[in-house]
Amino acid sequence: MWLLVSLLILAFLITAANIWRIRRRRIGGVKSRNKYFRRLAGQLNLSATGDEYLVQLEGNWKGRRVIVYPHNFEGPGSITLLHMETSVPFRERTWLEPTLGLGRAIAEWKRGAFFSYERSGNLPGVEELQREMEKHRATFPFIALTVPSRFLLSQSVTEAFRDCANFVVVVALDAGRKPALARLTRALDVMAKLSEILEVPRVTSGH
Repeated sequence: MWLLVSLLILAFLITAANIWRIRRRRIGGVKSRNKYFRRLAGQLNLSATGDEYLVQLEGNWKGRRVIVYPHNFEGPGSITLLHMETSVPFRERTWLEPTLGLGRAIAEWKRGAFFSYERSGNLPGVEELQREMEKHRATFPFIALTVPSRFLLSQSVTEAFRDCANFVVVVALDAGRKPALARLTRALDVMAKLSEILEVPRVTSGH
């Protein structure tokens, strides 16, 4: 009987020690990631906000407001999400998005499967926008031009876009905990290009 109790206690202690080591390693990884993102903020001329567990970069890129932050999906793992506000007022239920949800699109992209796009509503320049998005499907697992209330995976980002009245470009990077500066820069430039296409004045029929 005492042998069984001793074995159970030993098993419990081993399990507790393993959990403690995993949590310590995870917390250490998060702190290292956040320190890296804060360094990126200086290189991108953005500001870093948050605490030792959560971090996001905010500022302007080519005259447009941007927010960049890491997120950990249960399936796809560590990704980086970027949101850029355009200067065009959004219309309800109007967007150009992948036909798959964010997590599924990233999982499919990892295995080399490209998705198609869903067009909803009357989006200005939708043909040119989709052509531009498709140029970068091999680089970015998710690109969307949508309303500001979609694909917000952080409470602080949700608060930041609560009063946003414009369309937003969303890009996801599958680059692990520490995305390279060059990849982030390229993603921001692509988002700025999509914003420019949307912002071009267009003459509507009948005018």
